[in-house]
Amino acid sequence: MLASPDVIALDPLHLVVDTSSGGVPGFEARALLEASSRIHVEMATDSVIVAIVGAGSRLDAGFLVDALHALPELDSKAPGEIVRQPIVLPPTGPRARDVREAYFADAEVVPAAQAIGRISGDTLAAYPPGVANVLPGEVITTEVVQFLQATAQAPYGWVRGSVDAGVNHFRVLVAN
Repeated sequence: MLASPDVIALDPLHLVVDTSSGGVPGFEARALLEASSRIHVEMATDSVIVAIVGAGSRLDAGFLVDALHALPELDSKAPGEIVRQPIVLPPTGPRARDVREAYFADAEVVPAAQAIGRISGDTLAAYPPGVANVLPGEVITTEVVQFLQATAQAPYGWVRGSVDAGVNHFRVLVAN
């Protein structure tokens, strides 16, 4: 069941719904659910939403199912024709310093282009999926910068730990 190397475990209280199979992109489904049914999901991508259901809350799950069935079909493509963009996590940069040492080291904020090849002083995690992409002490790579910036630019995407919302700057160690 865990078909991807990026998947570690499953949480039975998180419902991942492929909204694109019904012709509605995940970001639009999120906005429509909020506007029409006051349902707030945890996160959305271009093809899925992630909802949280509390233990023993059958009424909440039923309400969500009814609201999902009420969504209009926004995409003119048939469900099988919708192109899904998988989330592919970039490889981590090489570890250059111990996490603790890097976390407490002198750091400076530099533009993203100047951060490539430098050692991170921060922990950065893109949502979705919410997995740490950079840890203090790791070398910042071009792939990581591109992934984090693309996530920040996506509707409802954000990067926890970033110096700015667009991930245009990074906190790096003063001395590599």
